[in-house]
Amino acid sequence: MYPWHFWEGVVPLICGRFDRGVRYVYWYRIVLDATGGFGLGNSSESLNFAKDNFAACENIYHANKTLLYEPLRTRQKSEGPWVRTFWDIFQNWIRQSRHLYVQNASEYPLINFHIRWEAERNQRFSRFLDQGLEHWWSRRLAWDHYIKSPLIRLQRYNVLLTAILKLREGSGDGNENDALAHLIEDIKHLILVCGPALSESSKKV
Repeated sequence: MYPWHFWEGVVPLICGRFDRGVRYVYWYRIVLDATGGFGLGNSSESLNFAKDNFAACENIYHANKTLLYEPLRTRQKSEGPWVRTFWDIFQNWIRQSRHLYVQNASEYPLINFHIRWEAERNQRFSRFLDQGLEHWWSRRLAWDHYIKSPLIRLQRYNVLLTAILKLREGSGDGNENDALAHLIEDIKHLILVCGPALSESSKKV
């Protein structure tokens, strides 16, 4: 079992606050700019550019929210102050969202190229990216951090769950520990799958 105060710390670390910087700092500002001030063409062209490049992580965000964050919070409320297990929620999440991470890894290099290419030829867009770095929501992290944040978060999940499993050594709950160990291996495998997909798509750019 996991005590309530421990769970209060674990859930934010697992789910984070969901890196929404790319939405608030970049996507929304382009979509809401009716004047075309960023040099991306008419409103339809600007919308398509924002959707194709800055909204690429939305499917993973929603998968994490509905398959991880919300179920974890629900279980915390229903089982508190002691939470019995959570590996099954993660297992369901990785089964249903695996393909989204592989797709994101394969698309990232092309998205990165499109944004950099546009910034090189479009001074107004380049200034827009620089302004995003200064925006309070961005925490001074560049746009490419938010584009690849799903892959960064995968690695955080792995590190966190490995630390939890180590803390549980000697707990006497062999079934729970075995399930956690299997889950960690699944996440490691997904990270390994995303790596070659990222490298292969980089070669095609």
